[in-house]
Amino acid sequence: MNNLDWLGVGGNFPPVSEMERLEKYEKNRDLFNGEHRRAYAEIYKKIKKNLYNFEWFFDSPTVLNYQRVITLKMADLICGECPQLMALKNENGEIIMNLANKISLQKVLYEIVIDISRFGNSVIKVFLNSDGLPSVTVIPPSYWFCVTDDYDKKIIKKHVIAYVHKYSENRDFAELLVEIHEKGFYSLRTYEYNVKDKKIGHLVYEENEIPTGLDDFSIINFTNITTSDSVYGYDDYMPVNSLVSNISERIAQINRILDKHAQPTMTGPASALEKDERSGKWFLPLGNFFKRQSAEDPPLEYVTWHSELENAFKFIEILLNQLFILSEMGTAVFDSGSLLSGASRVESGVAMRLKMTSPLIKSRRIISQIDLDVKKMLSLLAKLDGFDISVNEIGIIWKDGLPNDDKLNAEIVNIRTGGKPTMSQIEAIMALDGKNFVQASESFRQIKADEREISEEPVISEEINPVNIDKNIISS
Repeated sequence: MNNLDWLGVGGNFPPVSEMERLEKYEKNRDLFNGEHRRAYAEIYKKIKKNLYNFEWFFDSPTVLNYQRVITLKMADLICGECPQLMALKNENGEIIMNLANKISLQKVLYEIVIDISRFGNSVIKVFLNSDGLPSVTVIPPSYWFCVTDDYDKKIIKKHVIAYVHKYSENRDFAELLVEIHEKGFYSLRTYEYNVKDKKIGHLVYEENEIPTGLDDFSIINFTNITTSDSVYGYDDYMPVNSLVSNISERIAQINRILDKHAQPTMTGPASALEKDERSGKWFLPLGNFFKRQSAEDPPLEYVTWHSELENAFKFIEILLNQLFILSEMGTAVFDSGSLLSGASRVESGVAMRLKMTSPLIKSRRIISQIDLDVKKMLSLLAKLDGFDISVNEIGIIWKDGLPNDDKLNAEIVNIRTGGKPTMSQIEAIMALDGKNFVQASESFRQIKADEREISEEPVISEEINPVNIDKNIISS
């Protein structure tokens, strides 16, 4: 959108031009929450037209929430280990660390990355809370609308945060709360809102140019990968939705078929049936003996169903392989060794990292998109806290969230140092046993005491052992 003309009496909210984006957000939110029947409603509707007895095949509680796994695993790889923060000036390092602790940086990063994966965008607001402390809140992207430059769609001139709240008892009317953010200040408006018609009513309240205490926007937009013609990033769900839907359909069909044929069914001569005089229905009294008049009479036996599901499972495996490729997550992330012949087994840290090459590359790509914005967030928080720390003075070392291979690391250090020690015994005890300095020092003291006791014990050699001394020498 290039202006705020939509924001006024009689205007549509949400704006018509944003409906496709918001519908995608709603669908992806349903997928993350496991509401697949609602998210895939249109797909199921098309299948229902062409498939007889549709409900028999798809009325199943099975939910394969691969989308949620993709999102959470990517968040684990990016911020499962809190990134290491640094500052160009030593005195600013402690300030940055204190700010990170105040806002619970790792929790904020998790919410940011989860929204980036689900929606393609994550929006945060930097502000002073009611206690006068710098704070960060992660805003749902469905509340965020931006006004871009007429010629360059990547340049944002204004950020708009708008959402409906305070519904009436019959939920026909509500209030529309709007914040219009510009550099250094924002405006606050409240409108009447017709829920049924989705129309904006009269302006109820307005307050203009409220200072934020910043020289820049107090809104920061984090994105997944973007293109040159849009500020909106691509989500992780779009490439895999059709695959997940197809896998779910196949497994639902197999599930229903197995359930249907799990019920024992018998076949035999009509003479084995007896009639219930009350109901008039024929039934088979099991547990009795049924005499066959001749060898030609059909036997009474259970029907054996020979399932031919091998091709179905092979097709599911093909779909899963495509899911691993298109999601860029590989087999190791989904831990699918039991299905794909042990494909996810690893013997060492090196083997694990090799199997995780694709998801690690994907996580690095997202980090490259958000690194500068995280630094900007910390810089703005420092500004609100009374410190002038520019983005260029902040450094971030991102970690990959994978477990360390201590043996491999020790071998590398041993080679690089020529076998020389790189840590004291107390440091080793703290690292390996999880003890603090006092506990490790006590353990070290006990080790030294044991060594002294061993060294002070008399050692009796074989030459002076009385048992081995010649008796004639003793008598002489």
